[in-house]
Order: sequence, then C-alpha cells, then structure tokens
Amino acid sequence: MCIFIDNWDCNFAGTEITLDICKTCIKARKLYHETKHDEALQKQQQMIEKRKKEPKPQKPQQTMETKERESKRRKKDIVPEKKRERPQKEPAKKQPAIEDSVIQESLVDQIETETGSSKNEIEDESSIETLEPISITEMKNLEGSINDIRDDPTKPTDTWLRSTGKGETCLLKADFPNPPDQLQAGEDQQEFLVRVRRTEDEFFFPLLPEINIKICEEDTVVTESGRIEVEDTHGEVVSLTWNAGRLFDMYGPDVEIIIEGFTSGDEDMQNRIEIGAVEWRANLVQSMSEKDQSKGQTLEEKLAAPLIEESEDETIDTIRSDLNPLE
Repeated sequence: MCIFIDNWDCNFAGTEITLDICKTCIKARKLYHETKHDEALQKQQQMIEKRKKEPKPQKPQQTMETKERESKRRKKDIVPEKKRERPQKEPAKKQPAIEDSVIQESLVDQIETETGSSKNEIEDESSIETLEPISITEMKNLEGSINDIRDDPTKPTDTWLRSTGKGETCLLKADFPNPPDQLQAGEDQQEFLVRVRRTEDEFFFPLLPEINIKICEEDTVVTESGRIEVEDTHGEVVSLTWNAGRLFDMYGPDVEIIIEGFTSGDEDMQNRIEIGAVEWRANLVQSMSEKDQSKGQTLEEKLAAPLIEESEDETIDTIRSDLNPLE
C-alpha cells in the first residue's frame, strides 16, 4: 500500500501495489525513505551519546531496617514444618506398696553380693586385744607376785620376778583371761612379749643365760621359741609369734605360757634369768554382725537408718523397679 496516501494524489489510494506499479509516487517514496533513514541514524547517535553522558544508576544501599524487613519477608515465605506430636503415654498401673521388710531384705542381699559374705558371717579386719596374765600357776627358783609381771614389756619396769640364786634352771607358768572373741588363725597372727634380763653377776664366761618360751593348751605344747640368749642386764624384749589355728579351741580359753630360764657359768660364778613383764597381744576376729569397724556401725544400724537420704533413695528406687518390672 502506498505510504503517501495522505500527502499525495495517488490514483491507487487504498490499493496494495508494488513500486513498479506506483510510478507516480516512486520519487517521493525514495526521498521519504532517505530522509527517514537519516533521521533514524541521527536519533540513534544522539541516544548513544546521551547514555554515555548519563551516570550509571546505583543500587540503593540496604539499611538495617531494610535487612530486617527482608529477613522477615523470607521467614514468611518459608513454609513451617508441622510439629511432631508426641504420643501420650498411658498412665502406669499402680502396683501394691512394697513393705519395708522386703526392701531391707533386698539391701541385705545387695551387701552380701558386694562383700561376698553371708549375713551372719561377714569377716572384717581383725583387731588386737592386749591380755595380761591373771595368775601364776607354777613358779620355780623365782620370787615375786603376779603384779610384778603385769606391765608393758616394751617399757622399762622396776618390778621383777627375781632369781633365788638356786638351781641351774628357773620356771614360770601363767594363765590368761578368755579372749573376748575368736582368735585370728594364721602364721604370726598371735604374739607373746616377755621382758627379761640377766643378773648383774660378774661375767667371765662366753656363755650367756638362755630362756625358752612355750605356748600350751591344757598342758599340751602348741609351739615354743627354742633357747634364746639374754645379754642385757637392764632388760630386753623377747617376742614369740604363733598360729592360733593349732589350738583345739579357737577362742583360746585354756592358753598358758611357760618361760624356762637356763643358768650359765659354774657354781662359783653364774648368770641367771629374771622376768619383768609378760603380755599376750591377741589378734581377734570380729564379724560385721557385731560391729562394722570400717564405718563404725552394725549391720542392724545400717538397715534401721532413715530411708529418706538421697543415696539410699536411689538404691530403694532400684530395688522397687527390680521387684516391680511393670513400672
């Protein structure tokens, strides 16, 4: 269609024609196209120059408020996950109350398990009981009384069973009170201490007086030390350790001590034995049923202790859960 229809008289107004047909306006069309082309190039060049001169637009800086709004907007855009609902537990069925006696029996079983001993026979550390002789049952070539030897043998003493100066030997036999508990068996668990000295006679001979200590039970010799030389004139301690397991009665009611002294020298110059103190250090066995020495309380006291202490509450809760597995 002729584009100059409004400005030119054209015989083909409103008709689609080619340039060959529209001979009347071909010149005008050429002029128009050239003019429009130049104007378009000029405008394009002006736009390029204008863009070069204009400053580039800067992105607006985000303030703290803008950032907060942006973060809130993003949080709103996030679809929250559905919360998991916890399954509700069914209420536990009430179990019948456990009697205190059952709890105490369980505590006893727990103690027995930990210690490896029974309720009535839980062995504890042994204790030493010092026993002094109560009477002299036999004495030979010595003079004095029972009070002269009822001292601590480890300390000096002024009281002695003195030698009579007669005979070549002397002898002392004494008994002891019953030990308060069973004797501890085992090698060297029991000990007798004897303080002895030799007389102050002038000593010219290389031989020294000797003693022999015997432990007896109803006149039966359980053990003896053998002959031991005594040199000190002021007193020295002789020790004899032995095993109470050799006794017929482990409570030792019939234990006696026999001290034999052997004179050295000849008839004109002799050295004799004198005795200053005798002591039995009895090593006893104690059971936990009578006394718990490590903690200073009996087993009955442990079981009778208040059950409201925190440490015991945990033990009781454990026992209750063991007895009631349904809880």
